[in-house]
Amino acid sequence: MSKFMVLNKADKQEIIRHLVSQVKNEDFSPSILLFCLTNRCQLNCRYCDMGRILPVREMSLSTLKRGIDLLSTSKTNVITFQISGGEPLLKWDLMKKGVEYFREKTKKLDKIKEVSLTTNGLLLTAEKIDFFKKKKVDFDVVFAFDGEKNSQNLNRPAFQKKLIQNYSDIILKNLDGLIALGTDFVVNMVVRPENLADLEENVDLLVKRGVKSLIVSYAMSIFWKEKDIENFFSVVSKLFFKYKNLLLGSEHCEVDEPMITSCALTLTPEEEIVVGPTYPLLKFFPHIKEINSYGRLNDYQNFSQIKRNKRKEINKSLEILSRKDDREFFLWANNIYMGILYRNLFRKLENKIK
Repeated sequence: MSKFMVLNKADKQEIIRHLVSQVKNEDFSPSILLFCLTNRCQLNCRYCDMGRILPVREMSLSTLKRGIDLLSTSKTNVITFQISGGEPLLKWDLMKKGVEYFREKTKKLDKIKEVSLTTNGLLLTAEKIDFFKKKKVDFDVVFAFDGEKNSQNLNRPAFQKKLIQNYSDIILKNLDGLIALGTDFVVNMVVRPENLADLEENVDLLVKRGVKSLIVSYAMSIFWKEKDIENFFSVVSKLFFKYKNLLLGSEHCEVDEPMITSCALTLTPEEEIVVGPTYPLLKFFPHIKEINSYGRLNDYQNFSQIKRNKRKEINKSLEILSRKDDREFFLWANNIYMGILYRNLFRKLENKIK
């Protein structure tokens, strides 16, 4: 498989056949709907286009409620109302109304109902966490944080210059508060080749502060070279054995990898339904909305009408891009391949400790 590391030296159809063969050919009904409340964000992450998308888009309360109505019709045993953005805490009042509506709409459903918040942590206070506890919802936080100040500033610089000096300290303070409250959460740390050398140190920092659950994510939208992949996997492997039960491994990977075809669907402020990471990658993949679209909110009366198959999605996307744009095709294929390798890595690591 090493010859596929440098994808631009291989035939496109051979690449497509190889990558498609590595993904399960099975249909599934999505159980997660991610609500993009706003495309605004205080941070200018290198691997994300949020915060730079103009014009500013904000989800209306009507769209939010109709999206929850659709999610509640899912026939899966678990349904997840995932709140995201941009930075969703910039729309705190809308978020509160959404949580209250989700709780009332689903209280008679005989299934597991989850609320998940993805945030950069800048506005996450004890008072906001207390709101979720008072509502007695099954609630967790995905806390996006890339490490000590240098790594954070390299990966996730702030838009406002006056925020740059102290915003990492604010986030760490809010992370400490989250730990103290005992709320379920996972830190999502994104790695690029530029901050890979600091990965172990950054994880050590989080463990010392009391973080118990961590996702180490590779950055999408960049081309991962062979040496960078080897170095990344080497550090992840070391951390896997150094901190048992810290990294979310194969169970997470089996669901989400390749991450560019995440199992979640996203409802945008414009009422489009797209595969999970579509919005943040618009700048890097000009055709992503075309290949990741599942139509519009009004197209569905029941969430279970939507059937997904990652093998078919990957095949479709690569076939489309192979005819449109070489740069985009090879970048997309590389990101898919990275996800397949990452999934396989955790399979091997977990087999070693059985």
